[in-house]
Amino acid sequence: MKKGELRKLVNLLGNALDVLYTTGVKDWKIKSQFAEYLVALKLAEEGLDVKVGKEKQMKGKHDIEVADKVKIEVKSGEYNVENDVPYVVATFGEGKQIEEKGFDNCVFVTFKEHRAKEMFVFTHEELIEVLKKPRPELSRFGKKHQCHFCYYPKYPKTFGHLLNIEKDLCKHPEEYKNRWDKISSKIK
Repeated sequence: MKKGELRKLVNLLGNALDVLYTTGVKDWKIKSQFAEYLVALKLAEEGLDVKVGKEKQMKGKHDIEVADKVKIEVKSGEYNVENDVPYVVATFGEGKQIEEKGFDNCVFVTFKEHRAKEMFVFTHEELIEVLKKPRPELSRFGKKHQCHFCYYPKYPKTFGHLLNIEKDLCKHPEEYKNRWDKISSKIK
C-alpha cells in the first residue's frame, strides 16, 4: 500500500476515533485497525514496502507484511491507572501466535484515551517469555486470554509479576520505542 493511501486511512480512522471519543463510545475494533494502519504508515515512511489486509501474500494471521519477508503483528492497549500507577496491557490470547512463530516482529501501540501515545518494537524472540509465563489474572477477556504483555512507564520495582522483558521495557523504553531498525534489518 502506498504512503498516501495509508496516510488517508490513518486520518480517516483517527477522525472516527475522535467522534467516538466525544460521544463516549469505546470501540476497540476501530482502535486496533487504526493501530495497524498507523504502524504500516510508519514503516512506509521508513521506505519499506508494506502490505496490509488482503494485500498480504504470506500465510498466517499477522497484520502486516514488509517486503514479502517479514511478518508484523500489531498489539494495542489503553492506559489504565490502578493505585496511582499507570499501565498498559496487551493480550496474546492463548499465545498460539507466539508458539507457532506467527510473526517476526510485534509492534505494541499504546493509547491514552483515543490517541496513540507510543509504539514499541519487539522481535519474536523477545516475547517468548510471554508464552512461557501465562497470567490469566490480568485478563479482561476471560480465562482463554492468558498471555499478556504489560508496560508500566513509572517502573514499580515492587511488582513481582512483571516478566523480564517487561522490566527491561520499563527501565529502558528507548531501546524499544520506534525501533523500526529491528524490522528493516531483516530485509537486507
